[in-house]
Amino acid sequence: MNGAHRRILRKWKSIDWQGWWGDYIDVRFHLAEQIGIVPGDRVLDLGCGPGIVLSEARDDTPLRVGVETDFAKIAIARRLCLGGEFVCADWNQLPFQARSFDLIVLAGVIELVPDLPAFLQHVWRLLDNGGHLLCTTPNRTHWMYQTHVRTRHVDECKTIFGAYAGARVQGYNPLPSPLFFLPAAIKRRIPNRWLPFIFLPSPLMAWLPGIEWGLRRLMEFPSLSRSCKSIFISVRKSTEPQ
Repeated sequence: MNGAHRRILRKWKSIDWQGWWGDYIDVRFHLAEQIGIVPGDRVLDLGCGPGIVLSEARDDTPLRVGVETDFAKIAIARRLCLGGEFVCADWNQLPFQARSFDLIVLAGVIELVPDLPAFLQHVWRLLDNGGHLLCTTPNRTHWMYQTHVRTRHVDECKTIFGAYAGARVQGYNPLPSPLFFLPAAIKRRIPNRWLPFIFLPSPLMAWLPGIEWGLRRLMEFPSLSRSCKSIFISVRKSTEPQ
């Protein structure tokens, strides 16, 4: 668990937020790290929630904008992301001009959108040339999400994002659950509150030195993507969709 990871956990504790990212090595920790690395002076976080990811943008970023539909979450985000601007708006009717941002983040959003290709075209319009789009979503291929209707299949993501030149669709966290051998019917009966402790890495494994570095290395192997718990997608805007 690196310094950024520990800092994010402290933020969760400070706001006493009831939501959680699923486990202690969730893909959104990786996303929060990327938002401070990928270049961009104008950052937009659609579906920003309580502002955890957006608050990890560099302090010297001139423009940090979060969009949410929940005023309670926006109130928390304003406390966590000082200097950020927050808008309560519908994702499909965003009040921004074309090419307004250099970096757009969709953390746990694309699984909620019925017409994803149309939504991405709308988002793409807001991204300036040379800008980056970063997305995360649960992978329906993973046994934990196989019964969830509002999730995306990794192959589906590869097909949809394949319309964008240079898109990378990677799996995150392919480590198997100790209960992988159980029938699906039994897995579906496991209470949600137990899930963080019965698949790898567990909260204890998250503290092992180098665990996050290892997971990032595993992202480079496309053959592992179908078994991964989450999907990480990155696109750099150099051309229009094919």
